[in-house]
Parts: sequence; structure tokens; C-alpha cells
Amino acid sequence: MNTLTSRFGIAMLFLLFSFALAAQKDKKIKPADDKAQEEMALAPDFIEGLKLTALQEIEPAIKKFNECLDKNPNFAPAHYELAELYYEKKDNELCLFHSAKAAEIEPTNKWYLQIYAEANAMNNEFAMAADVYKKLIAAYPENVDYYFDYANMLKASGNLPEAIKALDKLEQKTGLDESLSIEKQRMYIQLNKVDKAAAEIQSLINTYPRESKYYYLLADIYTAAGQKEKAQEVYKRLQAADPENPYALLAIADSQHTPGNDAIWMESLKKAFAHPDLALRNKIQILMSQFNYANGMEEKALDSSLMLAKIMAETHPAEASALSIYADLLYRKGQKTEALAFYNNAAEKDPNNAPVWEQILFLDTELKMNDLLIRDSNRYIELYPNQPLGYYFNGIGKMGNKNYDEAIKVLKKAALIGTDNNALMANIYTQLAEAYHHKKEYALSDQNFDKALELNTGNVLVLNNYAYFLSLRGDRLEDAEKMSQQTLLAESLNPSYLDTYGWILYRMKRYADAEKYLKKALDNGAGESDVVLDHYADVLKALKQNTQAIQYWKRAIEYGGDSNVINEKINSITP
Repeated sequence: MNTLTSRFGIAMLFLLFSFALAAQKDKKIKPADDKAQEEMALAPDFIEGLKLTALQEIEPAIKKFNECLDKNPNFAPAHYELAELYYEKKDNELCLFHSAKAAEIEPTNKWYLQIYAEANAMNNEFAMAADVYKKLIAAYPENVDYYFDYANMLKASGNLPEAIKALDKLEQKTGLDESLSIEKQRMYIQLNKVDKAAAEIQSLINTYPRESKYYYLLADIYTAAGQKEKAQEVYKRLQAADPENPYALLAIADSQHTPGNDAIWMESLKKAFAHPDLALRNKIQILMSQFNYANGMEEKALDSSLMLAKIMAETHPAEASALSIYADLLYRKGQKTEALAFYNNAAEKDPNNAPVWEQILFLDTELKMNDLLIRDSNRYIELYPNQPLGYYFNGIGKMGNKNYDEAIKVLKKAALIGTDNNALMANIYTQLAEAYHHKKEYALSDQNFDKALELNTGNVLVLNNYAYFLSLRGDRLEDAEKMSQQTLLAESLNPSYLDTYGWILYRMKRYADAEKYLKKALDNGAGESDVVLDHYADVLKALKQNTQAIQYWKRAIEYGGDSNVINEKINSITP
């Protein structure tokens, strides 16, 4: 479309030309029959309309042009200007009406024909638009834009064979052009003419034999058509043309990904991942799509993706995304210390990456690195001072260091900031409850446990901790038992929950039942827990099984239990 200014200039030139004709004194034409004289009479309104158009005063401009048409319904320039204005207003019907009138009055004016073609396209009259562009091509065969527009309208009308012919003619004028070849290839695919589609891309390969994207496109055509052997042949040609091209390596790897051929496929992928010129986004996409990265992985897939991610991280050591993805996979593999190192490296490269910082905080917590957790959570707080998560983890670190007063301060701040994440809020209140328990402020401890349960009634972690702390105090044991039973209904083999329930039964002097649950905890993963071993020994002592009790107390010391306290227990029953 022409700009308002250019349209103003075109219209003025038209009028000046008309005035010049009218001024020729050697023409003996009666003024009443003279077309130029009529146009001169319309000039003031028309010029005013052009001025208003240039000033973007659209409605007054439309009024002026309509006044011209009231005086002369066949004044083509006014129809043209109205068509342009209605085009801008997206009034398809009026645009088509006025453009048709302008083209009818002056069927050789290219500007009028252009707006008429565009108005037809606006109204989904693609075949009619194509006919108009065909006229423009006949009148202006050197204007290559008309061929392209003609082809587009033919395509839109569903006449793909004629559209391809139009592009062929355009190609004869412009020479081989990537966009034309690809457009023709797409239309041939729609017509299910695979060989002709392939020939279009092959022509690009013949002209640009080292341009790898054309090989991919050709191979994709054959693959989509089920002609896998031809696709593999294209990949071989690509490798021969440019053996060091990383995308060629990747294409070869893709062609080798068949059942039972995983080893060869992986070797090709490793070469591609080690190439620095293969874009990082392509490598990440492979990990996401081929190895089910976003969901649960089988062990074999995890090992393969971990190998590739390691190569990717080594090849792109300055890219935080490469480092964090490798860290993710290390974590899934259970290599938490190594994962933490790469998460920290990723955070150095991209300090404002919140998910990476959150992974660091979770790992610091899991690995019980309290000093690091305090340091890293302080950095998180600096970056995100209005988020409760940093204060929550800071409180956990201070709790781990038994700095309960400081832990309470930051946890209260986390609770004050708040979040609509009820699970996080429940955890904040649970940590506060534990801190108050350690300070022997039991009423405040219970209040915070109750707040946590209000937010998430069935939170088994809160229920377990609340019940356990009540049992340690020997307080509200019946309530503690009910809460602990809920946790076992949810996770019957969780060793921590079994230990809590067994310990509550011990405090209720139900020693035989306590022994069953504590033994079950040991059999289900708590065999190296000094706390559970100590609890079990206490129950055995209560059942007067002193020899066995001494054995379990000694094991508790081996696994980190307080030797002074436990030795006192042993000495109390040793003759």
C-alpha cells in the first residue's frame, strides 16, 4: 500500500496534468463537455480531501471525497482515495466498492488496479484478485512483485498448479531464488508431487552444494514421504560435502536412530555435542525430545543424557543453561555434591537465574551444609528481598546451627512477607514451631504447628513433626498418636513416620507395639539412623531384653549418636 504522503503526491500530479491539458489553447473544446474542466471544478474539494488525509483527519476527508462524487460519480481519483481510506479503516465492503469503480472508470491505471486487487483479497475474493494481477502483469511485465502477488492469490484460491507456473515465470526473470524454490516445494507437497518438490530443493543444492540446510530439507521431504533410504542417501551426500559441519553430524546421527542401533547413534551424537558450532539450543532440544528430559527417565536414558550433557557443559562452559542442565541430570543420578558444584557455576554465569539459586538452596539443605545454606540464602535475599523463600532457607540453616533466636527472626519475616503457596507457608510455620520447641516455648510451638495444619490439613510432614515433638514432651500423647496414624495411612513404609509412631507408643508404655513399629522402621531404611537405633534400644530395655538393647545402643554410637548419653544408658543396666 502507498503512504498517505505518496498518495497525496500522485493525486496532485494527476490534477496538474489535467489542468495542463485544459490550458492548451489550440484545442477547441466546449467547456461544458471538457473532462478537464470538470476536474478543475472538483479540484478544491479534492485537494481539501487530500490535505485532510495527510493530517489523518479521516472522516472529514471521506466527506470531501464524497462531495466530489456527488458532483461527478465517475471521478476516479475520488473513488481511489476513498478505497485507500476504507482499506485503512478495514471497511472491506466499501473499499471493494470504490476500488472497483476506480478500476472500471480507468482500467489501465496501475494504482487503481492494485488497490482493487488488494480489496478483493481483503474480501477473500482470491480468484478475482488473481485476475487483476494478471492484467497488471500483462501491462507491466517487468514488475516482479506482480508475479509474486499473482502466485499468492492463485495459491489462496486453491489453484496451486497455476500458482507454481506463475512462480516459474518469476524465476525466469529473477534467477534461482531460495524463497521461490521453497514456496514451490511446499505447493508440490500439497499436491503430493514428492519428486517435483525434491527437484526444487535439489536445484538449490546444485547451486549451493555446501549449504547444509538444503540437504536437511530434502531429507525431510523424503522422510515425510516414507522414503527413508533416499533420506539416508541425502545425509551421506551432506557428510561428503561438508564432513566437519556440526549439523551434518547431527543429521547423520538422526538417520542412525533406529531400533538396535543406539550405540552408533550415541557416538554420532557425542561428536555433534562436542562441536562448538552446533548451537546450544539444538543440543538442549535433543536432550528434551529424545531423552524425555522433562519427565521421569529410565536409567539407560539418564546415563546417555548425562554423558551428552557433560560434553555440552564442557563445550559451552560459559553458558549457564548448559551447566544447569548438567547439574539437573547429576542430581537425578544421585550425585548431589557434583550437582551443587555445577549449579553454583551456573549461578556465577547468570546471577539472576532464580530457579538455579533455588536448586542450590535445596541441595545445601539436603546435604546439611548449614553454613553454605546461610551464605547462599543471604545472596538469594539480596536478589529477591520480597520473596519468602530466601528467609525460609536462611531459617533452616540457622536452625541447623542451633541458632534458634536468629532462625525465629528470619522465619517470622518469611511468614510476614507471605505467599499464596500454602505448602511453603506450612513449612515456614513448621520450622517456627520446631524453633520454639527447642527454646521450650511449647505454647508458641503448638500455635505454629496448628497454623501449618490450617493451611494444609493433610500435610504428613507437619503431622509427623508435630506428633514427634509432642511425644518428646510426653504431652497430648493421644493427639500425637492420631496424627502419627494419619502419616502411616499415607506412607505406611516411611521409616521416619514408623519411628515417630513407635516412639509415641513407647511413651504411652505400649512397649510390645512400639517394638514392632520401630523394628519395621529399621527394616525399611533406618538401619543407619542413630536416633531410630537409640529408640529401638530403649524399647528393648523396657521389654527387659537388655543384651539386645546394649547391641543397638552400640550401633547407635557407631552411626553418630551421643556417646556420653548412650553410654550412661548402657552402664545403667550393665552389672
